Order: sequence, then structure tokens, then C-alpha cells
Amino acid sequence: MTERLIVPVAYEGIHDSRLGSYTDQLLHDIMLESPGGVIAGYGLYKLLSITREALQGKGEWSFYIHGDKRKVKVGTRDRRVVGPHYVERVSYRPPLVRSNNGEWEKDSSKGGQKRKRYRPLTVKWIVWNLELFMPGCHPVEAGERLLRICQRRSINPKSTPGALGSAMLRASSEWKKDRQPAPFFISDIARKHLPGNYYEHKPSFLKAKRVTLFDQAAAHHNIVNSIPLPDPSSVRRRGINMQRAEGDPKRMKRVPRILENHWGLLHAKIECDTIPREVSHLYPRWARDKGTHWRMVWTPELRLLDKRVRLLGVSSAFTGYKPDIALLEYSDFALREIEGDPNPVVKAALHAAYGSLAARTRKEYEIIVAGREQSSMSEKVKLPLFGEAQSFTIPRVKRPLIQNVIAYGVIQAEQTTRSIEFGRSLEAEGYPVLQVYADAVLAGVSQLPFTPDGWIAKHLLDDLVAGAPNQIISETVQRLPGIHGVRRRAMVLKRVLS
Repeated sequence: MTERLIVPVAYEGIHDSRLGSYTDQLLHDIMLESPGGVIAGYGLYKLLSITREALQGKGEWSFYIHGDKRKVKVGTRDRRVVGPHYVERVSYRPPLVRSNNGEWEKDSSKGGQKRKRYRPLTVKWIVWNLELFMPGCHPVEAGERLLRICQRRSINPKSTPGALGSAMLRASSEWKKDRQPAPFFISDIARKHLPGNYYEHKPSFLKAKRVTLFDQAAAHHNIVNSIPLPDPSSVRRRGINMQRAEGDPKRMKRVPRILENHWGLLHAKIECDTIPREVSHLYPRWARDKGTHWRMVWTPELRLLDKRVRLLGVSSAFTGYKPDIALLEYSDFALREIEGDPNPVVKAALHAAYGSLAARTRKEYEIIVAGREQSSMSEKVKLPLFGEAQSFTIPRVKRPLIQNVIAYGVIQAEQTTRSIEFGRSLEAEGYPVLQVYADAVLAGVSQLPFTPDGWIAKHLLDDLVAGAPNQIISETVQRLPGIHGVRRRAMVLKRVLS
């Protein structure tokens, strides 16, 4: 599979993969050429709105646009789309032309009459808004790397990281044609209890010198590659009355089997003692409330139980016992790709496949199209720069086959559990753990200890400042969520460390 890649680069021109260099052609002239391909770059929304104006009167163009939020104007039926906007794809339907071979062609648009005309194939362009994948990379290099992943996985390019990751997962040799998603009611319940990212720091921590940042290498891929994840065909709601099992030997045998050989979400009764303040960051959040409570606990988190946090009972479980071989095969592919090409864009595209496991179940979805003639089935909306557009509500006939929120929750819980376990082992060896950051641990280590498999000592931080729990602020490394790396580095050095 070969795709033409067009990359507009500011102040440099338009890079064309067909030529292997920059071209003097304008974007609207290139887009007229069949069969289309991929347009990649940063900030393409404004550029494509200008291109649409230049293409008016040159055929039937359709710009498919994604807008995050929609606002209803009071007293009118018009709706305005606000928030981030992205053009996801562009299609061009060429007009009818005369047949060169002189044969009569059937034209369905004229009631089935035969005419010496035919309609060429539609020109289709997929748009990669690279800011959705990874900001700060050179657009030509990023576009070429993403295209090579698609070619090696034998899939067609998709417009968003989630769609691209989902397609790569479905392309697995272990993906069965008759595969069914996990039960939707279980996915809806599990989505409300996803662990998310775990960010905590030591309550007394303000500043520290000589701190080592330990990181989980390719965390999600290594987790999927090393532990079994429940296949959607085996995910069920299972009733377990663990409290009444004490007098019944058969029930007593069943409970450990459910807890050890099943993976998923448990409705468990937890008894918690008072957690000392200095080590509270090494316990999950549900373990910090003193007393006996019913909690939703993921199976990897059971390894965090100790003398202060005890399991008293389990009433029900949303689990599976059969491992998902398709996820295992995909993680093998992803680890090979990262080893051969450890680029941030490659990592972001491969990582998005796991997020698609938690795709929301919607009965209908909306697409916004600019440039097409008004249809009676659509509703008018106004878009910045594009003006009036149409909103189509499409009923979803099939639910997403890739959906398996239980598997995604096990991945997130395993990542958190590994970080807390490693932090506890460092504390036991006498190294103070200052911060636990999702898939990383920061500890006051002067001489590096032996690290478990999957962990690497990534950075030595000379001066670490306590910010929010999800921030790492030092002269060496700055991690401030929501701010691009170059900008946050300059901001931290100027405002925080000066």
C-alpha cells in the first residue's frame, strides 16, 4: 500500500512524498489530483478553510469537521460549534466527463439513461492533525513515520490517534472475525470506576537535592505483554458471597479461584486502619478512609493489601478468565516498533490503541460537513472560518467491537500498582520516596539500587521542587500536563527556579 503524503510546513512550502522534496504547487491544485492521500501538519484548520475558498466552483467538495462542543442559541434553531476544531477528511466528487473509448455508459443520475459520459473516482484526503498525536515534532518526519506504521501494519490511514490505534489492533492476526465486545452494561459500570492516573507526593516534601527519576519503560505495552488481560468473550458479572463461604468448603474453594485466576473489577469489603501520614502516598486512594467500607477494587490492586488494609469480603465481580491473545500480539508489534523507531509520534499512535478499549457506547453520533449542498436530513450549524455547515446525526447500527473497558481498567490498575510496589520496596531499603507520578517514582537515591524488570533510572534531578502531585519541576526535567515541553521548560526556568 502506497499513499501520497502532503505536508505543509510554515515558511518552507509543501512537501510532497511523490517527489521526495518540496514543491511549488499550491495546496488546492494538489488536492485536485487523483486518487488523493494524506495531508499532515500542525494548525491545518485555517489553511484548509482558505483552501476551501480557492476550490469553490471546482466540483463538489466536502470537508468533514470535528468540533468538541456545541452551543444552542436561545430562541433560534442555529447551533454554533465552539472549542477545538479539526478537519478530519476531505473528499472531492469530480464532475461527469466524456468517455474516451466512445462506449455508452449508464448514468444513474439521469434515470438510468445511457450517455457517453462517466464520473471519475472520488478524490479522498485523510487529514492528520499532528497536534492530536504529539506536538513539537517536525511535520514531515512525523507524517512519514506514521505512514510507515500504517504500511507495516497493512492498514489504511485514519484521521485520529484513536481510530488509527483501533485499526492497528483490529489488524492483529489473532483478531477473530466473529469477535464480540464485552457486555455493554459491564463496560458502562467499569468506566465509572477506571483508576486513571495516580499522582501523589510525600506530604512533607517541599524541596530536595539528588533525586532519581525511575520510569516504567513503555508502560502500557510492557504490561499488556507481561500479564493476561480478559478476553471480552469471557467477561461476565459473577456473584460471590465471600462472607458466607466460611462454612461451605465448595464456596471456599471458589473464592480464591475467582481472585487469583480472574482479572477485572471486584465489589469488595475493605477494612482500613489509620495510614501514617508519611507513607500515605504509597497507598491507593480507596485505602485512606479509616474504617470498613465497600469499594470497587481492581484485581491488580489486591497486591497492595497489607496489615493496615485488609479484604473482608467480596459480593460480586466483573471479571474474565480467558486471556486476550489479540492484545498480546499487538503489544509484541508495538514493542518492536518502539525499539526500531523510538519517536514520540510513533509512541503516541501505538499507545492510543489501549484507550480505544474504553470507547463510549453511543446510540448515535454526529458528523459536520462543510461545502456540501444543504440536505433536508441535516441541521445548519456555524463554524469559525468555514461559515455555514451541516450537521448529520447518524444512528449507530453496531456497537464498537473493540470495546472492553474491563481490560483497560486492569492495564491502568497494574500500572499504578507497579509504581506503588516499587515505591514501597525503595522505602524498605531506606530510600525516601518523594513522589509517585503515574508510571514513575522519584526517590532520594545517591547510589542506584537494582531495579525490577521494566523499570529504568531515567534522570538524576539536582533540585526538585514540590508543585502539584502531577508535576515534576526541576532544572533537568519539567513535566507540566497540558503545556508543550519547550514552552513549559522556558516557563519553569524563568518563573519557578529563578
